[in-house]
Amino acid sequence: MRGNILLVVNTNVLFSFFGKSTTTRELIFLLSGRLISPEFAVSESGGTQEEVLRKAKIDERAFQRALEILREHVIFVPEDFYSEFIPLALEICPNKDDADFVALSLKVNAPLWSNDRRLKDIKEIEVMNTEEVLKLLGIIR
Repeated sequence: MRGNILLVVNTNVLFSFFGKSTTTRELIFLLSGRLISPEFAVSESGGTQEEVLRKAKIDERAFQRALEILREHVIFVPEDFYSEFIPLALEICPNKDDADFVALSLKVNAPLWSNDRRLKDIKEIEVMNTEEVLKLLGIIR
């Protein structure tokens, strides 16, 4: 595994963390402290809590505990940390909802971990899906 790896984590990856037992959850534990995401992504998780509860088939208590655990493993940064890259991110993003993640990726010069295929078209950053992260870490070939 590359020790100097840093990945920006998109909301769709963070949502996967809430499943009972997921590859994503194991990867987040493995990469603890080497994952970064906009602070609002956690708020967004809270904002769509009902959807996460339904899809992950967990109750509110399990959701809150998982959110606490997630915060222990992912570095969440405020918008002002990467705000100078938001105008460029808005230009190059196929979905404006992803602009913060792209801006953060540009700021820290790190790949974006996302399972959204549309983001693969962005030439200015590297976008990796979960399978590619597994390959990067040497877990699969």
